[in-house]
Amino acid sequence: MKFHIVALAGFLLSGFVSFTQEKKGSDIPVYKVKKENSSFEIFPDDGLLFVGVKNRLIIRNIGKAKKEFTVSVSSGTVVQKDSVLTIVPPKGCKDLLLSVYEKKGEKSVLVQNFSFKVVPYPQVSFNQVKTDSFIHQMVLLGGSFKPYYGNIPGPKMKIVSFSMMVVKNGEVLFEPAKGIRLNQTMRDYVSKLPHGRLITFSDIKAVTEGGDTLSYPIFRLFLVKDPDAPTRWGM
Repeated sequence: MKFHIVALAGFLLSGFVSFTQEKKGSDIPVYKVKKENSSFEIFPDDGLLFVGVKNRLIIRNIGKAKKEFTVSVSSGTVVQKDSVLTIVPPKGCKDLLLSVYEKKGEKSVLVQNFSFKVVPYPQVSFNQVKTDSFIHQMVLLGGSFKPYYGNIPGPKMKIVSFSMMVVKNGEVLFEPAKGIRLNQTMRDYVSKLPHGRLITFSDIKAVTEGGDTLSYPIFRLFLVKDPDAPTRWGM
């Protein structure tokens, strides 16, 4: 599967050294990264981690030569198992730096940094499917966002709007929708996506019973079209 570098997307990254947020024509945040000469790439590459939970990332060498490397984080914990990293940002953390070190002789040399914004875990599901999970295409086309996930009740709130990232003619767009279901443009787009593609939702807004507005910046799902086809997280 071919991935492209996009803002707030879930595709492969060539690395960040800085991270800024802008407003572009709406309230949907547009994240920009400053690229460096990279040795490694991260998936997902949207530069966001959820606070207080396990965030699974895949790190890959760029190039043919396999490199021995280790990683560290500026706060919280990271567990490395081959190319899979599990990062848990601590409560109160807003920014996190992942550093990658290559083994060169007897020394470990810093070769690359990845910078992340740490955001609240989305207290929503899509038909009880939580973020960073697999979902069948038919469930996505006919389902809806709900203010809870699994059997865990979420806050008492009403989801009022969300956006979905779509790519048209190589251009990354955020298609807005009111309510809890995909609109026709979203359904048409999802219908044409291949098996295993990562779908990124953003700017999920909800209103609580007390009138407060809640916003979740990102929600990711992996599309399953053929249950018998090989499917793995991060394919």
